[in-house]
Amino acid sequence: MSFWTPRHIQAITQGQWLTQPPDAQLALTGVSTDTRTISQNQVFIALAGDRFDGHDYLSNAAQAGASVLIVSDEGKAGVDTAGAGVLLVPDTLIALQTLARDYRDALGQAGVRVVAVGGSNGKTTTRNLIHTALLATLRGTQSPKSFNNHIGVPLTLLAASQEDDFVVVEVGTNHPGEIELLAKLVRPDAAVITSIGHEHLAFFKDLAGVAKEEAELLRHVRPGGIVLLPGERSQRQWLEPYVSNVPADVKTLYFGSMSNTGLTARDIRMNAGGSSFTDATGLHVTLPLLGRHNIDNALAALAIARWMGVPDDAVAKSLAQARGVSMRLEQSQLGEGDQAITLINDAYNANPDSMRAALETLASLTPASPAGRRIAILGDMLELGDLSPATHRELGQFVAELDARRLSETGRPAIDLVVFIGKLSLFAAGEVGRAWPDSRFTAIPVWNDETPGQVASMIQPGDIVLIKASRGMALERVIPSIQTKLSGASAS
Repeated sequence: MSFWTPRHIQAITQGQWLTQPPDAQLALTGVSTDTRTISQNQVFIALAGDRFDGHDYLSNAAQAGASVLIVSDEGKAGVDTAGAGVLLVPDTLIALQTLARDYRDALGQAGVRVVAVGGSNGKTTTRNLIHTALLATLRGTQSPKSFNNHIGVPLTLLAASQEDDFVVVEVGTNHPGEIELLAKLVRPDAAVITSIGHEHLAFFKDLAGVAKEEAELLRHVRPGGIVLLPGERSQRQWLEPYVSNVPADVKTLYFGSMSNTGLTARDIRMNAGGSSFTDATGLHVTLPLLGRHNIDNALAALAIARWMGVPDDAVAKSLAQARGVSMRLEQSQLGEGDQAITLINDAYNANPDSMRAALETLASLTPASPAGRRIAILGDMLELGDLSPATHRELGQFVAELDARRLSETGRPAIDLVVFIGKLSLFAAGEVGRAWPDSRFTAIPVWNDETPGQVASMIQPGDIVLIKASRGMALERVIPSIQTKLSGASAS
């Protein structure tokens, strides 16, 4: 039986037809939950959330080309559906997840390998690098953007083609139990845990809680599969208690540039354009992404590609052309020459570990102009619960220690100016203030309409500027004002 027919969709969801489809064997083209992007003969699933209800857009979906509408609110289903079949189910979210679970089986039967990427930091970049490496010789897809939750993961699976070789699925969590739900849907052939870090501590309490949650992915890897875990000792200790959960016929490997495993890096070189390294087999890799931590992400991609049978030289060539992910150490130039501002937009999210990595990256870069400075614009790290004050104080201590270390090594400060934005960031600013004069840092406790202009006024042509905070801060809002400031300086 073909998966993508109205008859099969009804059989999987056990729904009841309120309106029969004109053709029960019509070849459907996939699933959508968004009428703005729906295409001809797709299935529209009317999800309901706190701020929206897909049932309000049933007519739009049908007019846009949907052939089947899956609903759970019968009262809202009596609209003009333009001839589309209307299927009533108890819960549309469960229907979406049930379809994805069944389609995952269909993918496996077609020989499509599913790679899952979890972990506290670097999931999106690692997922993207794995996709890039595999595309060297294979065909496949990956999660769009950060589709890593109870809705995004099913949509990622359902968007994969049975004619593909692979699909790379990002798996995220911010509450206990979420990884278990997603892992049961994905049942990966290969699983990567990028790191165990201080994420969502308001819900996981500590690193042990984070590790327990992330490790739930391991028990659901399919027979004959592979698991990749971070090999650095400080990381490895948190996952060791759960390695026994890996099925017996699944291979476990450790990776990392700071580890002593077979998947490590040497001859590491860092520069303004990215990095290069040589792996344990002698393969030389050039990576056009900022940050030493991205070498670890590339090692994971290399290991998955080898397991999938992609030749090393093809992987190296593909990784050399890798593109970064939006707002993850995304580097851009505003202006030209030594008067340009180098902007490093890492504003998608933040936790203590990713903050340190971003600051280390900033400290390693050299401004184009001799007068250029390294500037960090840092906002609050959210969802850290009772540990929020302590973790922000530790961030401030790290900034001061990093600066002192680089000053002793190079004779120049690691960071010339730090702008702290947000109430929690005041704790970090207080620690920096113990070591620095006021002229080297500024604290802005509350965001208001004047904040972007206030930040932009501190930036000069030739500076390197890092912007980083948790997603809830939306710190990228300062960028337009920086651009305006630069345009004004160029005009004058």
